[in-house]
Amino acid sequence: LWVGTGRAIKDFEKFFEDMPSDTLSSVIAVAMDMNASYNKLVTQHLPNAQIVYDRFHMQSQYGRDVLGVVRLDEARKHKAKSKEITFISISVYYKSICRFFMIFCYISKKPCLIHSAHIV
Repeated sequence: LWVGTGRAIKDFEKFFEDMPSDTLSSVIAVAMDMNASYNKLVTQHLPNAQIVYDRFHMQSQYGRDVLGVVRLDEARKHKAKSKEITFISISVYYKSICRFFMIFCYISKKPCLIHSAHIV
């Protein structure tokens, strides 16, 4: 068991300096979080040891990488759909107003500036 302070490469390097080389050569697996500096040092000093990441950090990384992408994709789809619905709503509203004015012009027998060809 070894305890040190800090999370930087230089802090963790002290572990390999303090441990006897015969102890290091007998290490077959190292459990750690997904810190890149830890991974680099373990690979450098213990080339034959298997690296095992803890479940918490694996799930956390999965959440950021995979679920984050899925959330962004869904947000983009909803944003595009929202714009489409807004355009349709405005289009329907515009057509309704045009029809209203055409009927108003017809009933009042006044000239209408809106041509029926504009209303689809």
